[in-house]
Amino acid sequence: YTSPFNHCAVVVLDAIGEFECASIWEGKHGEIKKVWSKRYPHSLGLFYSAFTKLVGLEPIKQEFLLQEADQYLSKELLWKLYLDYSVFLEKNNKFEACRKFLKESIYSAPDNLRWKAWVAASRVELKAGFPERAIKTLKFAYLEVPNKQRPLVLVELSQAYELMKNLNKNEKKKNLFNQSPLNHFLLPTF
Repeated sequence: YTSPFNHCAVVVLDAIGEFECASIWEGKHGEIKKVWSKRYPHSLGLFYSAFTKLVGLEPIKQEFLLQEADQYLSKELLWKLYLDYSVFLEKNNKFEACRKFLKESIYSAPDNLRWKAWVAASRVELKAGFPERAIKTLKFAYLEVPNKQRPLVLVELSQAYELMKNLNKNEKKKNLFNQSPLNHFLLPTF
């Protein structure tokens, strides 16, 4: 190795490499020895490429633009990046990870735009089958939404209530057809 030190650490991060995405090596007296490695698909490089694509740049070619842009990212852009990535996760039914990015979006959103992150969070809860959580989330959105956009939040609220009402009806129908009275205790109730 070319280090002027007798003892050093070498860290390699790659998108895929030779199927090793990350490795740590120990350099000692002119020799290097692998200490740790992580194989594909656990790749920090591919994660970086996914964010590059998410912001509209070309993966594997334009990551450097994202790297240069990070020092200029404003609060207005950062919350949107979190929000867009959470939408991507939601489309792939990765609700737990989606919720984490939505939380970051809510915390980092400018005051006048935070309501949009709350609305997005409510849609995730609806898709995940939790209309009561969606309603609670929409109430936060309603508290923060500008007057001009209030009807949008009210429409979302009415849809969530309608879904919850339909789920309750379906739940009652299921209970009518169950043979064992113990089944009632196994079904979730709202």
